Amino acid sequence: LQAAFGESLQQRLQRIRFDGRLDDPAEALFPAPGAMTSYGGVRLAAGPDHFGATVWDQAHGCRFRNIDGAGAVLGDWHTVANRHCGSLRSTPTGFSLFTWDWGPDRERRLLRLDAQGNQTHRSDPIPALGGEVNWWATLRLSDGDYVVAGMHEGWDPLEIHTQRLDPDGVPRTDPEPIVVLDHPARRVRLVETPDGLLAGWYEEASPDLHYQIQRVVVM
Repeated sequence: LQAAFGESLQQRLQRIRFDGRLDDPAEALFPAPGAMTSYGGVRLAAGPDHFGATVWDQAHGCRFRNIDGAGAVLGDWHTVANRHCGSLRSTPTGFSLFTWDWGPDRERRLLRLDAQGNQTHRSDPIPALGGEVNWWATLRLSDGDYVVAGMHEGWDPLEIHTQRLDPDGVPRTDPEPIVVLDHPARRVRLVETPDGLLAGWYEEASPDLHYQIQRVVVM
């Protein structure tokens, strides 16, 4: 297991054993190119043939760089989208990347990348994640499809919507509400299980702030 995070204007990688113990000290993948540059949206994915990739937000763009199994960088970084980085996952042919922006429509899209991070496909805006969705989650299923979930504080009724997408980000279903909330949700998450999906969230203003979990059926 490996984790990537931004610290002191550097992107660092930490190897973690399966029992949770840290394997080695965190290593800097590479330093920031300038003192005024900061990173955000750091993501990490293990890819085929014992190498992976990392993405991060920098200067209004999503940057991509390959790394090997030990966390050493391979080649230089490049820009994959002039948008913010979302979730990064490995696929049989490379990687998939969800991106988003702060424009008036706040579009979320799915990009397909080859093993070197070159864009091979870009989806249309994803309906369930359109508009001013405040909290959202993505999940790549074992069959290669995706499920997304999103919530917008301005919706009435206040709901979390889910939608299933094919491997290219084309909707297979319409957005469907899975729960009506009393308060805005935070930290929306999706997990695949052997018999379906689980969605998790917590309602910010609820008295106990307990994390809520619900089984989800997405056809």
